[in-house]
Amino acid sequence: MADIENPDPSGQVKAGITLKVTGAESENEAMRSVENYLKLHKAVSLEMGLCEGALKGEYLIKLG
Repeated sequence: MADIENPDPSGQVKAGITLKVTGAESENEAMRSVENYLKLHKAVSLEMGLCEGALKGEYLIKLG
């Protein structure tokens, strides 16, 4: 199961935040995990994009 870290100090899920996903076995699993995270936080209208430069085993997903 993937773990999602939201770096926003308030914990808000909004455009401009980059979520860090760890524990996902693939890029697809990381994206699906973030989709579920957005549903849970009622933010499904936000777009997602995979960022470059993550460490091995991490995926960075920018919300827009």
